[in-house]
Amino acid sequence: MAIVQPSVCGADNSRALDAIKQLGPGARGIVIVDDKTSNVDLDRMRRGGMRGIRDPDPLEPAVAWQLFKATTDRIKGRRGWHAEFFARLSVIEAIKDQVMASPVPVS
Repeated sequence: MAIVQPSVCGADNSRALDAIKQLGPGARGIVIVDDKTSNVDLDRMRRGGMRGIRDPDPLEPAVAWQLFKATTDRIKGRRGWHAEFFARLSVIEAIKDQVMASPVPVS
């Protein structure tokens, strides 16, 4: 079972973390982070079952790339994390080469 943090909740991942705790040790989750999310927060969320970071659905390829790059920079070298990339097909097509060259796993 995977819990995905909804965009409307922003970077407040407390409900998603609580859901994973209630579901038990086999549950995993995808979070949203922002510039206030510390490395300590990432470590805490990983211990709580989180394994991926997603960005809100960007409308423009340049914005999508900035968000994706910031996400991958945050988790590069952090064991067990991946980037969740969700965007319109036109946006994915525009930055697919950069996404495919990501230093972290992407789903």
